[in-house]
Amino acid sequence: MYTLADRLGHADPAFTLRKYVHGIAGAGSKIRIAVRSAYIRAA
Repeated sequence: MYTLADRLGHADPAFTLRKYVHGIAGAGSKIRIAVRSAYIRAA
């Protein structure tokens, strides 16, 4: 999320989430899956 926020020019990743996630159906579960996958790969 930090990388996405940075590439979009947002100083705060929370702003990026608030701005874009609310309009995407099923985004909450998609983000949970993506974050979980990133942590598993990093471990």
